[in-house]
Amino acid sequence: MVARAIANGLNKGDPEGAARDAAHAREWIADQLDKGRVFEPGKVRDGEKGAVAVVEPIHEEMFPGRVRAQRQPDRER
Repeated sequence: MVARAIANGLNKGDPEGAARDAAHAREWIADQLDKGRVFEPGKVRDGEKGAVAVVEPIHEEMFPGRVRAQRQPDRER
């Protein structure tokens, strides 16, 4: 669901592009799972305009060069 929401956001007005990106992301996820990787649950918010994914660093790997997660500033100790 997260990959689909991001793909839709990246390809507004292009359902074929969104479908391609979502399929690519599902393949990437399956490959990572086959390698033993474990993922945290995805975060998606439903709103009036549809599902909105919460972009995290993992999505930068899923959609390289197209998605950037907002970084939290380092806290001083």
